[in-house]
Amino acid sequence: GAGGGASPWPALANSAVASIASTLFVLVLALPAAYALSIRPVKKWTDVLFFFLSTKMLPVVAGLLPIYLFAKNTDMLDNIWLL
Repeated sequence: GAGGGASPWPALANSAVASIASTLFVLVLALPAAYALSIRPVKKWTDVLFFFLSTKMLPVVAGLLPIYLFAKNTDMLDNIWLL
């Protein structure tokens, strides 16, 4: 490049692949679950809603710290599968 640094294109390609793959993975899991929750009546609906709301109130650090520790302990920090 003009600055003599490394090209950003491989990193951008990795990010694009990871974001598209994770979006498709989440859709494959979430669409059937959303359909099932919308069609069948749930006996303990208030418990289900409490679970969904409690995950929204969870601090980000509490969710990311175990993932980071797992990645660090398995030497996967610089891996596209963890991106």
